Amino acid sequence: MMVALVCAGCGGTPQHATTPRAPSQVVAVLPAAWVTSAPTTPVDASREVGRALEHERRLRVVPAGAALAAESDPTACRDDVECLRRVGRRAGASTVVGIKLAELGDTVVLRLSVLDASAGSQQTTLQRVVRGASADRVSRALAAMGSEARERLAPAPRAVREAGGVGWWVWAGAGALAIAGAAVVVGVAVSSGDDQSDPDGVIVPP
Repeated sequence: MMVALVCAGCGGTPQHATTPRAPSQVVAVLPAAWVTSAPTTPVDASREVGRALEHERRLRVVPAGAALAAESDPTACRDDVECLRRVGRRAGASTVVGIKLAELGDTVVLRLSVLDASAGSQQTTLQRVVRGASADRVSRALAAMGSEARERLAPAPRAVREAGGVGWWVWAGAGALAIAGAAVVVGVAVSSGDDQSDPDGVIVPP
C-alpha cells in the first residue's frame, strides 16, 4: 500500500498554475495633432505609435482622447505640463505620450514627447523629418519612433543605453522650417558613412 501511494505521486509532470504578469506601466497616448492646416498625408499617428508601444508586455497603452477632451482648452493642454498630468490621472496612466505633425510640401516633421505624469517631468522627446513623405513612409517613421520610446520606457536588461549618447550621428547644421507662422528649428543629422539612400533625418532635440 505504501509503495502504491509513493508511485502515484511520482508519475507525470507537475502542473504549475501560471498567472500572466500584469503591465507595470500604463501609457496614455494623446490623439495626434497637426500644426499645419489641411494636411495631405493621411496617417493614424496615434495608432502607429500605440501599436509600437504595445509590443512591450510591461506597458499597457490606453487612448487619452476622452481625458484630453474633458479639459476646457484641449489644444492649449498639449503644451501644459500640469494639464497633461491631469489628463494622465484621468486616464489612469503614469505616462502621457503626445504626437505632433507638421507638413510643408512633401516634407513631414514628426515630434513625439513622453511625459512622466507622476513627477511632471519630460522623459523623452524624439523628432524625425520625413522627406518625400507618403502615408506609408510617415507610418513607418512613426512606428520607429514608438519603438524607440518603448525601449526608453522599458529597456531590456542587456540593452540599456547610456542616456544622452548620440552614437554615430554628427551634427552638420541647423535650419528653420516656417510652419503656420511659427519657426520650427531643426538640426540636420548626417551619418558618418557614405550611404545617403535614406532620405529621412533623425533629430535629437536639444
